[in-house]
Amino acid sequence: MSFRTKTKKMREDLQKRTQESIDRGEDMPEYGTIFIKDKLPEGIGFWRPDFGDHLLDIIPFVAGEQHPRVPKERMAFNIDVWIHQNIGPMFDQFVCPQRMFKQPDPICNYMRGKRLPEKEWKAIAPKRRTVYLVWVHDTPEEEEKGLQIWEVAWWNFEKNVDEIAKNPKGGAPVPFSDYDEGKTIAFSIKKSGTFTDSSGKERDSMDFVGHRFVDRDEAIPDAILDQSFSLDECVNVHPNYDKMEEAFTGSKGSPDDGGEETQPDTQSASTDNNNDSQPEKKKEKSEPAGDAPTADFECPGGGTPGLDIEKLPECAKCPHYDPCSDLADTGGAPVKEEVKEEVQEEKKAEPGRKRIVRRRRT
Repeated sequence: MSFRTKTKKMREDLQKRTQESIDRGEDMPEYGTIFIKDKLPEGIGFWRPDFGDHLLDIIPFVAGEQHPRVPKERMAFNIDVWIHQNIGPMFDQFVCPQRMFKQPDPICNYMRGKRLPEKEWKAIAPKRRTVYLVWVHDTPEEEEKGLQIWEVAWWNFEKNVDEIAKNPKGGAPVPFSDYDEGKTIAFSIKKSGTFTDSSGKERDSMDFVGHRFVDRDEAIPDAILDQSFSLDECVNVHPNYDKMEEAFTGSKGSPDDGGEETQPDTQSASTDNNNDSQPEKKKEKSEPAGDAPTADFECPGGGTPGLDIEKLPECAKCPHYDPCSDLADTGGAPVKEEVKEEVQEEKKAEPGRKRIVRRRRT
């Protein structure tokens, strides 16, 4: 039975999956991977887009037993996961049990209750990523490859596609992954500076831009649909705790020896060893580690108060700049927002803590 025949009555699932992805908002790696190689169908490869223009179709699949959000035997078009990357000497990758399922996670356990240097925190904190089956139309050679697997930072692709899929007048979103009535997706990857990766190598930063829908000349052919498979069954969605701990311990000696009590570094390198995401200082939304600074206000730029000050464009006109600065200087003591006097008495730095001086708003 063809894929189209088998899934005809399930096509409405794709509309639901698109809406769910919007509502949630916000290449085989060289070393460690979240993929289970033995379960990958023969001939299925990984797509690694380079700089330039790209054109692709997202091909849906029937979920198996491992999909974190979609019930078995229902239609899906992606797997949205949080991943610990570059863990240990083999740069292993693990789906984050804590972030995904609120289950024990040795890496998150290590981060909890400590003030880690920003560089270390960013290196091990989970990153949000999405996995797809794609049919790429960049060249005739790419088309001939048929289905490929693409893992990409959520920020670079899914976030943008969700935005253009929304119906501005309300109602159902664009069912872009529908194999009969969906859309081809176009976007470009441009250079936006350089960064140093986790291995110390300088690389070009990638900026994903221009996401837009393009009308298909015809529906997805059966020859492509029949290559579809339960993508989630090929992903290690529930990694073994002991294996995670072993990989992490190998990278740090003993994860229980405590984190360094220090202000976060202001310089940090990208920890994403895949070619599809920006350096984290530009793309990833920072999140607090352990007892990171807390505040009674939210960062308009989506960052962490006290940690991301002067790192986001919104900082230039942020109404919370002064309490955010106080939060950074006090190392986490909550600071209530208040009207500041034009001239303030300088606070004395705590013994042993490096004083951070910033110009006050006037």
